[in-house]
Amino acid sequence: MNPMPTELTYYEYPYLKTMQAKIVGVERADKRINVFLDRTIFYPSGGGQPCDQGVISTKLTDFEVRNVQINNAIVRHECELRDEMIADGDEVNLAINWERRYKNMKIHSAGHIIHDVLMSKVTNLFPVRGDHGSKPFIEYKPAIELSKDLSHELELETNKLIKEGREVITRETTLDELKRIAQFVPENLPIHKTLRIIQIDGFPAMPDGGTQVQNLVEIGPVEIVSLTVKNDRTILSYRLTNS
Repeated sequence: MNPMPTELTYYEYPYLKTMQAKIVGVERADKRINVFLDRTIFYPSGGGQPCDQGVISTKLTDFEVRNVQINNAIVRHECELRDEMIADGDEVNLAINWERRYKNMKIHSAGHIIHDVLMSKVTNLFPVRGDHGSKPFIEYKPAIELSKDLSHELELETNKLIKEGREVITRETTLDELKRIAQFVPENLPIHKTLRIIQIDGFPAMPDGGTQVQNLVEIGPVEIVSLTVKNDRTILSYRLTNS
């Protein structure tokens, strides 16, 4: 089996909850089946954002999608093993768990505006990784001296910008453009995916391959849980107060 690269519909239509697609490959793996589609709205794990979950429906039954991964531009939907058959060429309906997706989008976008505000206050930090799931955080290097008022100031300014309703733009880019317009360009950018950026109105662009809200007002209020130093890293933890 050698399926073609998957059309990543979730980028062009991040608010799309259901869609039809065609099966282009199926493989059995232990106690699950891996389903490959010509196009998908299921976001795979990546960039700190958890994968989507939901169902792939045939005429006979629903296959629960428990995990989604991408490799070499091909998205793998890991589903529960069922007795009913699913085969190449089948037309299926996709339905994501929208509550999960939308929450992940809001958490991810919140991380970006918090980062942008922090960078406007501190100039000697470089982001190295983040997690935008159940316990979101952003990790920076190096460790820095932190003022007692920084967390409070960061939270106030972030929530002010969210209430203003700043626009959030995401789009494809090239490495040359990224180096020209972004404040930070990681050395380990993925080579198996098209490069993308996020840019919040009033702030520099940043490489990002996740799904994002279109306007900050959708996020709601955020809380800076902690801003701590561990070894050679500075770690910022946050949460959405309405979730």
